[in-house]
This record gives sequence, structure tokens and C-alpha cells, in this order.
Amino acid sequence: MESPEPEGWPGVLHREGRTLCRLAVDPAGAGSGPAAKGEGAIFHNPAMAGSRTRSVLLMQHAIEAGLLGDSTVYALDGL
Repeated sequence: MESPEPEGWPGVLHREGRTLCRLAVDPAGAGSGPAAKGEGAIFHNPAMAGSRTRSVLLMQHAIEAGLLGDSTVYALDGL
């Protein structure tokens, strides 16, 4: 059976619930839960990386499609 995607597409397919998405790296090896805060390091929760990515992609689509109007757009992401 032929692959449903063009040859050479980067990243890996990952299913989160019923949502299938393409990620740069496989989250299975990324660990779970919040990472330890390191001195001088930027803290983020690697388990939420997929959610952050989807939030950014959705906001980008809404802006580019003109769904939010022509004025300045401000966003606050609770992640």
C-alpha cells in the first residue's frame, strides 16, 4: 500500500486522542510532566509541546484567514 503523504516529509506522525498531527520529534522519547528548572535555562513543560504547537498553528490560521479582523491581535496563551 502506498504512503498517504509525499515522500521525504519531515517529522513523525503522532496521534493524541483522536487527533493525528505531524511533529518534529517523537514525543514518546521526550519524557512527561514538567522538566526541572535549571539555572539560566528556560522552563517549559515538554509534555505540553504539542498543545503549544497547535495553539500557534490555529492562531496563525485565524490571522491569515482574516477571522480576527484587520486590527492588532493580542493573545494570551494559558499554557
